[in-house]
Amino acid sequence: MRKRFLDFIEKHALTSPSERVLLAVSGGLDSMAMLHLFCQTQIPVAVAHCNFSLRGLESDGDERFVKDQAEALGITCFLTKFDTKAFASEHKLSTQMAARQLRYDWFNQLCEAEGFDKVATAHHLNDSFETVLFNLAKGTSIAGLRGILPLRDRVIRPLLDFSREELETFMKEKGHPWREDSSNQDTYYQRNFIRSEVVKPLKKVNPDLLATFKDTSARNREVEEVFRQAMATLKSTAICQEADHHRISIEQISGPYVLEQLISDFGFGYKQAKEIWDVRGGLSGSTFLSASHSLVVNRGDLVITSQKDKPTPEVLLKAEAGEVMLGEHSYQAKLQSIDKLPHNWKQSAHAVLDLDQLRFPLTVRSWIQGDYFFPLGMKG
Repeated sequence: MRKRFLDFIEKHALTSPSERVLLAVSGGLDSMAMLHLFCQTQIPVAVAHCNFSLRGLESDGDERFVKDQAEALGITCFLTKFDTKAFASEHKLSTQMAARQLRYDWFNQLCEAEGFDKVATAHHLNDSFETVLFNLAKGTSIAGLRGILPLRDRVIRPLLDFSREELETFMKEKGHPWREDSSNQDTYYQRNFIRSEVVKPLKKVNPDLLATFKDTSARNREVEEVFRQAMATLKSTAICQEADHHRISIEQISGPYVLEQLISDFGFGYKQAKEIWDVRGGLSGSTFLSASHSLVVNRGDLVITSQKDKPTPEVLLKAEAGEVMLGEHSYQAKLQSIDKLPHNWKQSAHAVLDLDQLRFPLTVRSWIQGDYFFPLGMKG
């Protein structure tokens, strides 16, 4: 285990004996295995533990356990406690996303204050495979098929060569203790559902599933790198910067995904790229907007102009019906009974608002930071 651990660190240039590493240790099997593996090296480390206050006495027990284990090993231990649910509510985040943000913000603060070069997390091979399955279920590109990267910015994942089963065998053979997180069995959390309801049946199809995935992940990383280099070359030839705009030649683009890569820096996403691709051979003048830029289809080119320096127009709609102009766009408002709406209104450029909830005059303006809404039938 020690040799494989050091070989993986060296292969991916994760750290060196001259760098100080902050270990993110929850007290669970994975992070405790990482702690003991690092203790078998000459790499200087310290422990960081977050108490997210999500499991009451169990969370406090994890904190005491990590503190005691670090002291027994003679390793500096940093502890912090968060009111995660309050933070999630205040910032309108899921509990898991709130915990992630709190955790990494604190790690970065510790690195700056205490002089750590890297932060090590205990993601392993199972985590990487589950991430790919999660991405596939939600929709992804080639980047979502290569799994978790061993190194990103200052965060390293030195356990990605090991399965959870290998880590458990290592801990049991060495007699090292760890804490079990009861929430890991709750299939309410999507990752736990994938782990128990998806991965286990797949292992019946291929008992050597994780070893197969390790090879697949390595191949996909190579494909992603080739694609990344090809896109860098294409950007240098397809995007032409002119006086106050950028121009992209459509004939150099093979499809909407490649188009997305070219226009993502201007704030456009894949859905808009598909819409732009669909009208590329039609009449000139089709306009698309991102938060920062406008894109106009002009014959065989896409013309992208920054909107940052242009004042955002605002107009008032003083009555329940009428027409207003916002920049170059005309908006019509009218009273309409809900049962007389056209059948395809959800797929068209309409916003249907409850008249009883409105207070006139209404301000019609462009989107600004902080605006959000809840479409009908959706949670956010």
